[in-house]
Amino acid sequence: RSSFFVLCSSSFVLLCCTIMVVGTRVSSSASIALFAAIAVVCVLVGSSFANADNKGKGKIDLTQDKDEDGGLSGVEKLAFMVSSALEEGDFKQGWTLMLGAVREMQDDELDMTYQNKIYLLEEASRLARYLRLFSFSQEFQVAILQLKAKEGMSAYKYLASFLEIAHDYAKMQSYSKSFEWLTLARERLGKELTDEAMALIDRAEADVQFCTANHAAAFEHTKVALSHAQKLLSSDKMIAFLSHSLHANAYRQERIMGMMEHAGCDLEDGDCDGDTSHYSSMTSLDDLRNVQSDVREMMVNDFGYKNGYQTPISYDDKLRALPFHSVDNTYPQVQKAVEIMKRYAPSLSKEFHGLYRSEVTFKDTDCIVHPDGEWQRFEVKAAWAELKGDGCSLDTPIACKLLDELSSIDGLVITRMGYSAISSETWIRPHVGSSNRRLKLHLGLDVPSHAPEEGVVFPPDIIEANVTSTIRQEIYERKLKKSQHNVDETTKLIDRSMLCGENSCAMMRVGDEARCWKEGEVLMLDDSFVHEVFNGCNVKRVVLQVVIAHPEIQGAELEKFKNLITIEAA
Repeated sequence: RSSFFVLCSSSFVLLCCTIMVVGTRVSSSASIALFAAIAVVCVLVGSSFANADNKGKGKIDLTQDKDEDGGLSGVEKLAFMVSSALEEGDFKQGWTLMLGAVREMQDDELDMTYQNKIYLLEEASRLARYLRLFSFSQEFQVAILQLKAKEGMSAYKYLASFLEIAHDYAKMQSYSKSFEWLTLARERLGKELTDEAMALIDRAEADVQFCTANHAAAFEHTKVALSHAQKLLSSDKMIAFLSHSLHANAYRQERIMGMMEHAGCDLEDGDCDGDTSHYSSMTSLDDLRNVQSDVREMMVNDFGYKNGYQTPISYDDKLRALPFHSVDNTYPQVQKAVEIMKRYAPSLSKEFHGLYRSEVTFKDTDCIVHPDGEWQRFEVKAAWAELKGDGCSLDTPIACKLLDELSSIDGLVITRMGYSAISSETWIRPHVGSSNRRLKLHLGLDVPSHAPEEGVVFPPDIIEANVTSTIRQEIYERKLKKSQHNVDETTKLIDRSMLCGENSCAMMRVGDEARCWKEGEVLMLDDSFVHEVFNGCNVKRVVLQVVIAHPEIQGAELEKFKNLITIEAA
């Protein structure tokens, strides 16, 4: 190939020299024609070489096992190629490679080892879930089950596949199918239904019950899971405890909201409208609150966290931890970003409404969204968006222009950007982000400024956090008036203007703090703290969310984030 390009280059040089020497003997039109002919030939032949080369690179012998020198097997080479494509932001190519390999294995009945078949299907399932292609993930997990059963393995060995399939059906909102697979897991395990297996199955069932908003059942199943958790690894125990706390939180808040909705009705005479099942509970509200307190204390004492509200799976204890960070003066790169984002607010709002009218936004079906609500999103930069060459959506030129500007700021690494709109009376229930190595910037685009609608009942933890936040701010301001020195700046979590007032109908709680969005203003929050959102307005609340690497991560550590692929839930 290189010889061919040398030949093309030499031909151009020779032609130029010939024209210079011959001069008027060769007409200008003839010269142009010769140049064009050689150029076309070079392009066509060069393209054929490139295509042949690309085909050679893409074709992998999946039947190849590790060689004697310990080299990569065919499946491992494929995984490396897929990983490289994802790191370059070419998600379509990565998925095409992976899906093509699975179909080749299935259609051609390749002579692959059992281990390589399982490895390929597990990687394919992981990628499918990563790209939110849950039907594919479910299909691959069923294939894994069939392979393991064919090998005569015990049911316990493929319990993970049962749980993954149930999870995928829940993501697709096929809850009855999800429960069927969990029931099947119990039946198949039979005598192998150990404490560890029971803990995992009950925790999975609790999560599906949570999706259906059956908070009482979710809470009871997490209690059962914990009673069987003696054999779990510490990290699994931690997740089980966190689930227990979150389900207790949702259950308690739901019951209080139900009581507020039925305030004044006579329970003894049955003179109440609607469902009153939340009154006949096996667990008192105090017990539910105690569960939350106990788990927060346990996360600090037993699992090494600094704050019981901040409990991500991936935790870096060196990073500054606040529910909300000030966008002024704390981090110079963030301050620059905020100034730029504010300028774009009006045009970004128009762009979102254009997307919404075109019906290209997608309804998020994540289980943290209460079934009675609606959460519409559109990803500007994310794995499942239709991206152009530089990794930004084709449908959002304004947001992409903003992304370009923000990406030029030194020390600022953006992992994801997207529009987020929650409809009236939508509750995004308490949940925790996966890592404290990122922060989120929320730019208010459409934020109603009126009192909550009459009869709308807010989650009580949000109301309590709002009162607490206001009191803390007042205490800080009093201290500041008395002394301009020796005041802990970390107590000033945010500007007073971002606190929720009488005309705030959309609120967010992070940890034990509450804030409200303002149009054209930016909130910076740490979603590794437990957090929730409620919209009590009569119209949608719309923000642009920009997810960044924590500003205190710098140097070599920051370089890792430049190829980081993250998918966030909220």
